[in-house]
Amino acid sequence: SAREENSTIFESSARKKYLLEKMNKIARRTAKTLQHHINSGDMIPTYFEKKFSEEDKLSSTRICLEDNCFMQFNGVIDRIDVFEDEENVYVKIIDYKSGDKDFDVNKFYNGLQLQLVTYMEVVLELIAKEHPNKKIIPAGMFYYHMYNPIVEAQDELEANTKINKELKLKGLVNIDDNCIDIIDKDKKNVLPISVDKDNQIKSTSSTISEDQIYYLNKFANSKLKEMGNNIIKGKIPIEPVKNEGAVPCTYCEYSSICQFDEKTPEGYRYIKKEKPEEVWKAMMKQEEVDEVD
Repeated sequence: SAREENSTIFESSARKKYLLEKMNKIARRTAKTLQHHINSGDMIPTYFEKKFSEEDKLSSTRICLEDNCFMQFNGVIDRIDVFEDEENVYVKIIDYKSGDKDFDVNKFYNGLQLQLVTYMEVVLELIAKEHPNKKIIPAGMFYYHMYNPIVEAQDELEANTKINKELKLKGLVNIDDNCIDIIDKDKKNVLPISVDKDNQIKSTSSTISEDQIYYLNKFANSKLKEMGNNIIKGKIPIEPVKNEGAVPCTYCEYSSICQFDEKTPEGYRYIKKEKPEEVWKAMMKQEEVDEVD
């Protein structure tokens, strides 16, 4: 525990004692909620903090660039869940976050949120190596916000219902009924979806087809390749993205090197907020151009 590691840190002030208790509550809530998620479906948490690197010899982690160069990337996937039947292996990935995060197709299109999609491509290749005779199906890719929400309720049952709703996974789920059922049998406990009175999934839910998942994979690859080629060409302009008031400079470790003036509005790169359907059209159009090239 934290106290066993270094009791003097957390006992040094009332504020730090409070922070320790807050972390304990978040940890207990997270464990309880994740257990609830697992019990709501048939998928089994199979890999935790799964590392991938050059040693795995994965085509999805090695991107060919110009001038006979290549870009190799490594990573750690927080959790991979698996469900296997006679013909298929379904996989879902979860990335734990301390902040509230959801998949934003606009950010993805602009190269700011490639991690989750890239992880899924890696996982599909890893699992395919282990099950060469079965079809590997991406069931979903999600973020889980690790926190302990406060809700207003009349009793414990109502409180737990509201808390579970707050702590649903965020991200993208394969709209195939099999994928939804093996993750969330009741369609109300785990996934970022909502249903109508006939138990049909509403169009506002965060669903995606399997074909669209592979489109995302292809687009992520093309975006990573573009970034890699810019790096080897020395194209690294100082133009941080400003999105909804947030800027990466706030947490950047290299501000002393960059010397970017945050008070200069014309120095930022702004993301235009487009409707999701328009972003999808743009991605598919880009894919057609890449295939011709």
